[in-house]
Amino acid sequence: MTHQLTQDELDCLRSVQRAADELGIAIVVVGANARRLVFDLANGIPIHRTTNDWDFGVRVPDWGAFRQMRSNLVEQTDAFISGRYEHRLTHKASGINIDLVPFGGLENDGRIRWPDSAFEMNVFGFSEASENAAVLDFAPDLRMAVPTVPLLVALKVFAFADRRHATNRDLSDLWHVIRNYVLSGRETELYDEPLGAIVDEAFDWDYAGPLLLGYDLARACKPATIERLLPILELLTDPYCNDIGALISRFPSAEQEEQERRRVSASFRWLMRGMRIAR
Repeated sequence: MTHQLTQDELDCLRSVQRAADELGIAIVVVGANARRLVFDLANGIPIHRTTNDWDFGVRVPDWGAFRQMRSNLVEQTDAFISGRYEHRLTHKASGINIDLVPFGGLENDGRIRWPDSAFEMNVFGFSEASENAAVLDFAPDLRMAVPTVPLLVALKVFAFADRRHATNRDLSDLWHVIRNYVLSGRETELYDEPLGAIVDEAFDWDYAGPLLLGYDLARACKPATIERLLPILELLTDPYCNDIGALISRFPSAEQEEQERRRVSASFRWLMRGMRIAR
């Protein structure tokens, strides 16, 4: 599989990985470019949303270690300049923005509070995403950790909960994975236990992808993570909630719109059924 990275991207990523390696800090690619790598490109799916920004989870024991990582990138390598936000840097040579999101020892119940702005951010699930990440070869001298698709979905659900009143971007990204989740080659799993218990002759195969994704998600996450995900997803099982409206196109009739709302909300219900049956 080709990862289709530009030379600018490779140069930027090399600088980030080198700085992390020098400090013995584990980093993991997250966000839209992680999805592009392990979902869109890996499965030949048209890319849903492109971005020049790269997001990284940075596992550190405390804020001092994070500041050192940031300082290395800005002052030691001279490859980056500080952005307008505490977590953002810009690669000088290419103009690529990177967001560094710390997690680990500085978390408090899955949240971090930035020291300067006091802004809070949800990082629940980052540890699992890092611990279970695949290592991808981008170049002979560049290998980086990227979470599996189910764990990227978990991170996206938490991001949606955190920012749902500010943007529908996270929900749109989440829906892209749910409706395109790859079923090919795994059909027999739906007839085996435990999924076979709910897949009968009346099963609508339009929901096979969401069901299988929910099953994979539950197997990839710790029970405590699943318990936090389910109430968030429950919001999306109501066909008339405002969030569902952001996912559907305009239809010439109210009847067609209602059918689409019910189809989308049913996908989230089947996603949850897959999660619950795997517990």
